[in-house]
Amino acid sequence: MGLQPFFATDVNRLKATIKHGTARLMKKSITYSTHFLLKIFIFLYMIGLFASGLHASEFLAKKAITIAKSDTINDDTYIFASYGKINGTVNGDLAAFCYDVNSVGDIQGNANMFGYRVDLHGRVERSARLFGNYVNSNGDIGSNMLILGNEISVGDKAIIGRDLNCYGAKITVDGTIRRNLKISGDRIVISGTIEGNVDLEGQSILIVPPANIKGNLTYTSKKEATIEDGAVIQGEKTWSLPEAIKKSEKEKGGISIFSIILRILLLKGLIL
Repeated sequence: MGLQPFFATDVNRLKATIKHGTARLMKKSITYSTHFLLKIFIFLYMIGLFASGLHASEFLAKKAITIAKSDTINDDTYIFASYGKINGTVNGDLAAFCYDVNSVGDIQGNANMFGYRVDLHGRVERSARLFGNYVNSNGDIGSNMLILGNEISVGDKAIIGRDLNCYGAKITVDGTIRRNLKISGDRIVISGTIEGNVDLEGQSILIVPPANIKGNLTYTSKKEATIEDGAVIQGEKTWSLPEAIKKSEKEKGGISIFSIILRILLLKGLIL
């Protein structure tokens, strides 16, 4: 109870700071490493966690944590470790903060995973949000998935029940997306099935067999996308050149911190 007013005040201050500094951040167009972005998202996530109030939850903290295949945790679960392995069942939300985290288990709520290396190959009943330097997923996600990383791979066994949004450098999508796909990155490769529309922004865009885009393909790039024979685009294809500001950001070798943080904050509901 004592923590909630303190962190609620911090959230209000954070909102005011972000709104006040928006113009300055846009003018500077600063780029930051994945590690720095990861620290920011962990900070924002923790503020949101405490601001919403802590209910009965399972906290696990030590050097290495494994939830065995035979284990079931009937509560929201928070893991703080160098190495985290989830093989069992979590009947609630999962939040994992690890250097290396891997889940092949069954998460009945949302999954929020932060680390240097993040692997999600199990089942998530609701939405998944993955943040790391290397992010790999071959999991079955019931709702939406959001990924922020340097190298991102969504494998051919992955199934995303709704939308997939990816922000990073090297991004590969080989799985099945039940609705829409949105990617902002440097090098993008798609070979999966997307049942809705695809919106891409990147330096290099490659679409290869057996890719099947059932909706429209809209992309922004300095050069035309490479669409190999055998890849299927059922809807319309629209190509546009980057705007001057976006072009400047890409040529400096990264994505502006403001553009990424603003998108995530809007999704998390921290900015009204």
